[in-house]
Amino acid sequence: MKLSHLLKDLTQYTLTGNPTIEISQIEMDSRRVKNQCMYICVPGIEGFLADRHDYIDQAIENGAHAILVEKEVDVPSHITVVRVEDVRFAFSKIAAVFHNEAYKQLKIIGLTGTNGKTTTTFLVEKLLNDAGLKTGLMGNLGTKINGIMYPTELNTQEPHTLHRNFAKMVEGDMEYCVMEVSSQGIDMGRMKGVPFYRGILTNLTHDHLDYHGTVDHYMHSKSQLFTHLEEFEGDKPLAILNKDDDSYAYFKNASKGETISYGIDQDSIVQASELHFNKNGIHFKVTNKRSLEEQEIHLPLVGKFNVYNALAAITVAYTVGVTLEESKRSLENLSQIPGRMESFTTANGVTVIVDYAHTPDALENVLQSLKSSLDGKLITVVGCGGNRDENKRPIMGKIAAECSDYVYFTSDNPRFEQPEQILEGMVAGAKEVKGDPNYTTIIDRKEAIRKAILNAHKGDVILIAGKGHETYQEINGVKYDFSDKEVAISVSNTIQ
Repeated sequence: MKLSHLLKDLTQYTLTGNPTIEISQIEMDSRRVKNQCMYICVPGIEGFLADRHDYIDQAIENGAHAILVEKEVDVPSHITVVRVEDVRFAFSKIAAVFHNEAYKQLKIIGLTGTNGKTTTTFLVEKLLNDAGLKTGLMGNLGTKINGIMYPTELNTQEPHTLHRNFAKMVEGDMEYCVMEVSSQGIDMGRMKGVPFYRGILTNLTHDHLDYHGTVDHYMHSKSQLFTHLEEFEGDKPLAILNKDDDSYAYFKNASKGETISYGIDQDSIVQASELHFNKNGIHFKVTNKRSLEEQEIHLPLVGKFNVYNALAAITVAYTVGVTLEESKRSLENLSQIPGRMESFTTANGVTVIVDYAHTPDALENVLQSLKSSLDGKLITVVGCGGNRDENKRPIMGKIAAECSDYVYFTSDNPRFEQPEQILEGMVAGAKEVKGDPNYTTIIDRKEAIRKAILNAHKGDVILIAGKGHETYQEINGVKYDFSDKEVAISVSNTIQ
């Protein structure tokens, strides 16, 4: 594709070089640059993203023919330079054109919130596909097209990957795309120009303050999903909000589209009632006050938080024509969601659960749910990520100690931070709990999981929290192969 065509939707830019050169790749990672590439110099964010202007020489060495920049650069004369005020905005426009603006052919459903994004996105995709609506998925678990899941590095992808996946979905005859939309992804401008016609909020609690600085900035970033909702071929945009969440009024006021509420405690359009919990799942009644439908549902997941996730999915499905009866059938035929309350039982009768709970609210919700249906003790293996929000470490340490019979504090993804320092923060919170200490610290996560399983007894439940579906552990900039589930199964296989 000629560079001049890629730039067709940019109104202001300065070009030095040849606008007729052919571009066969766009890339923001200099290590992945190949011949005829346009290298995108995304500006840096301290502690989160390196300034891509610093890697121009490497990109040129690897074959870049053109570069997109925000500042003046010194490059060889044969390199074409496109300078703009906002690389992020231009990146999104260029990526869309490069992939033939495939996004315009999809009904795009965006889902945000602190907790529950991955589970709810998974449920929405399932409900729509089970009802015969061809739907693709993008999120923490990967990109799913026609039933095949492809791995991903980010839950909200950079523009060149995002638009490539939109194109693949169109090639696969998808009609809908449901995707996770993170606050950081919004703030970094990864979805600029993407027209969402449904926006869903799960909840809003303490998280990512290491990036956003304040709760107000965190909320504002998430609200951008709802202020930019757009209709699709005459179908009006809708905001689907959790009425029981304290942030409901804020997001309702921010939303461009009409609001459809769901909830349990507050009077909502889609309402759950008569909740009954046991270790095999949840039985509850759902009433849709608009469609006048009512169904009793048995959800094979645990925890009140999963009722909210199911309600959000049911509400989205309703807005695209799926009946409540169809949603009931789909939910009751649900298999385990990778890394989300994913469980198995050892030979000696210990239940092991792997979950992504990595925020204070998520950890407390999971532990409280598990406590309500225990036969034995509740044992938790948990850590906190390095180079991330330090304030939540003592909070999570206290929650784990309060809600568990015993806790193994261990490494999560320490990144460039010393694990001992991270664990000190968690232990500080655990020490606030009255009574004898009910915890130990083991830096090696594999060893912590091993000891937790081998020291447990029949009827006990072990929660391995924080990493869920992840298949790596990040230490000093290196991602080592590591899966909580695989480690736990390996240990359990040694039990006779």
